[in-house]
Amino acid sequence: MDKDGRLDVTAFMTPAMLDDVRAGTLSVDCAPAFQRAIDAASARDRSTLMAGQRLYVPGGDILLGAP
Repeated sequence: MDKDGRLDVTAFMTPAMLDDVRAGTLSVDCAPAFQRAIDAASARDRSTLMAGQRLYVPGGDILLGAP
């Protein structure tokens, strides 16, 4: 989580996903990282620190689905 209380989707990406996003090659499906981030941001257990947080998605090309 950053200083503005946003949850950064890149924190849920694997090294391969991060490399792909940085390179802009669109060869690695990042959908699982997005789902984990969404699940964390909208956690049903409101006692978690991440419940109800905003999700930050960096600019760039990100593949969401099968390559």
